[in-house]
Amino acid sequence: MLWFHGVSVGESLANLTLVKALREHYPELPFLLTSTTATSKKLIEKQLDANMTYEKFPLDFPWDVNAFLKKHNPSYAIFAESELWPFMLGAMRKRNIPASLINARLSSRSYKRWSKLPFLIKPMLSSFDTIFAQSEEEAQRYKSLTGSNNNAPRVLNAGNIKFAAKPLEADDADLVKLRAEVGTRPCLLYASTHSPEEILAARIHKVLRDHLPDLLTIIVPRHPERGSKLASEIDLPLARRSQNTPIQPNTQIYLADTLGELGLFFRLCNIVIMGNSFTTTPGGGHNPIEPAHLDCAILYGPEMFNFKQINKEMIEAHAARQVSDEGDLAQAALTLLQNTQAQSSLSQAAKAYARSKQDVLPNILEKLRPLIDTALAERN
Repeated sequence: MLWFHGVSVGESLANLTLVKALREHYPELPFLLTSTTATSKKLIEKQLDANMTYEKFPLDFPWDVNAFLKKHNPSYAIFAESELWPFMLGAMRKRNIPASLINARLSSRSYKRWSKLPFLIKPMLSSFDTIFAQSEEEAQRYKSLTGSNNNAPRVLNAGNIKFAAKPLEADDADLVKLRAEVGTRPCLLYASTHSPEEILAARIHKVLRDHLPDLLTIIVPRHPERGSKLASEIDLPLARRSQNTPIQPNTQIYLADTLGELGLFFRLCNIVIMGNSFTTTPGGGHNPIEPAHLDCAILYGPEMFNFKQINKEMIEAHAARQVSDEGDLAQAALTLLQNTQAQSSLSQAAKAYARSKQDVLPNILEKLRPLIDTALAERN
């Protein structure tokens, strides 16, 4: 059995991409996918195929970890990004379960924190044969943390596998219905927002409606369970998707407080403001590759440290615009809303950028398959 773990939607999409590619080489082998969020569970279960199963990642307690590993006994484990669980990785080492960390990211902030805890980070990272870093900068950070002894994993700059993931899905009937409700109204989407970005979105809406009276602002909170609280805090005519409230002509804010529908809203609205980039709790941004695949003009704020390399490359390619503050965001959004040529130029550059990076999958497969082959041979 090959086991793939990723915390949430983006990591799960990357894992699914890798699983489907590896199944061509190992058609008889069972594949296990795990994650920790309800949204990713829903996403994975919709795409399960023959020889693929899903299970929620266990709590990182010895009794839960041991029961999980005894049940599944994977031949090889692949963890995504920054999933480092001390008890799980320790138990895998004791059982000699080989593993790789793919799409590994390590911000400068995390690197500084882990550098002060070598007694904790080195054993965890030694659980991996190979660390496939997203960028050369992150590869160097991992090399610094792991050292150069015989137990240190091999660290490679392999690129970001999220570029190879398929575009987020959407229900066609829902898209037709929402397009009919929106009609010709200008539309602005805030995707995967965290507090206080929803209130920021409402303030900007009030500014922009002086120029565009029929503007519709769509807010998709990262955690939809906050919907009721947000609805009580936003003092504008509002409809909630979780309550099946339709978009009316007087609706100014559409609160999409549901799970797993970003693909729907990326298709509905051509201008996207990525959440978690105007806050420092937690801050760091969310994946701009997803809207890039779906013809969106992308804006985001100053807090994009989780996507530092992608941010740099997208800005250089004129594939996104990073704004410094609320006033800058309002002006940038207004420009795109009023200038379809500028909007189209930004969205086309984003899509071209995403497509230019899609060769990352063959590169990772070329390096990963020999590791899996060795592990399978040793287990047989």
